[in-house]
Amino acid sequence: MATYEKVIRETGRFHVVDADDREGTVVEYTTYFLRLSLHKSYSPKVADVSYRLLDGQLVNRTRAGHFDTGNGLCRFFAVEEGVH
Repeated sequence: MATYEKVIRETGRFHVVDADDREGTVVEYTTYFLRLSLHKSYSPKVADVSYRLLDGQLVNRTRAGHFDTGNGLCRFFAVEEGVH
């Protein structure tokens, strides 16, 4: 039976603003499963992509450059991609 390791990596950042022009940053995290083997190398399998504000609040990416909170009360719009 194969053994896998779950790895979560930061894969992107988006500078965002809300409707009141408050600035923030959304961080993109990608979850990978790595198959572990002593004898062979395997490509990682992408399992999930999630987005969070810097304070840890989970947000949804509704379409390119648009994010909102789970309850839909706060919406954010990307003004710059790839900020590090």
